[in-house]
Amino acid sequence: VSVVFGVAQVDAELPTLDVPREVCDAGGDEDGDGQANCADADCLMHPACAGGGGVETFTSTPAAAIPDKGQVSNTIDVTTTGTVADVKVAVDITHTYRGDLKVSLIKGAVTKVLVNGAGGSADDLKQTFTVTGLDGEALAGGWTLKVEDTAAQDVGTLNSWSLEVTTR
Repeated sequence: VSVVFGVAQVDAELPTLDVPREVCDAGGDEDGDGQANCADADCLMHPACAGGGGVETFTSTPAAAIPDKGQVSNTIDVTTTGTVADVKVAVDITHTYRGDLKVSLIKGAVTKVLVNGAGGSADDLKQTFTVTGLDGEALAGGWTLKVEDTAAQDVGTLNSWSLEVTTR
C-alpha cells in the first residue's frame, strides 16, 4: 500500500479481460462477431485468406440451345482457392426477344438473378453484370449460369459466359 496525496493506493495488478480472437483457418467464429474465418475482417491479411488477392477469369463457351419456354444451365468448376471479394459475370446470349430471358448465377445455396425480363423485343443479351452478396464465399466450387426462356415463340443460344472474380 502506498499513499499519494493523502489517498491510500493498493499497488496490485489489475485483472485483464482476454477478448477472444478470430482464428482465421480454424473453421469457427472464435471472436463471436458473426463472421467466421476469411469472412471476418480480422483475417483479411492472414495467409489462409489471401487467395492470391488478384483477379481470376473463368470462361465457358457451351453454345447451348435455349429451348422455347425452357432453360439451359452451364457450370464452371473452379479449383482455384481463395475468398471472393467481387464478382462480375459477362454473358453472350443470342435470342430474338431478350425480354423473354431470366439469367441467374448460382454458387452453392446462393442464387443471384442478373436479369429478368429486361430489354423488351431487342435482340441478344451481351452484357456484364456486377454481382453483389457473394463477398466472403469460397472461390472454389461450381459456378452455374442458368438461362430461362419465360415466354413462347422465340429461342436462342447461350454462346458463352465468363466469371471474373476478385479475391482477397
